[in-house]
Amino acid sequence: MPQALCLAGPTASGKTAVALAFARAMAHERVVEIVSVDSALVYRGMTSAPPSPARPSAPRWRTT
Repeated sequence: MPQALCLAGPTASGKTAVALAFARAMAHERVVEIVSVDSALVYRGMTSAPPSPARPSAPRWRTT
């Protein structure tokens, strides 16, 4: 059965670094997919967007 880990926290708190470290640590046991969801991606009609993070070294799914 697939398992999921939800990592939540405030902006600029290091969630991406933790997710990438977790993915690297688990890579020898299983395939790890990182799904990034930001509140700015789910609000419609929003005129501003969050800044783009540096491209991580692991493949990621994008919702846009």
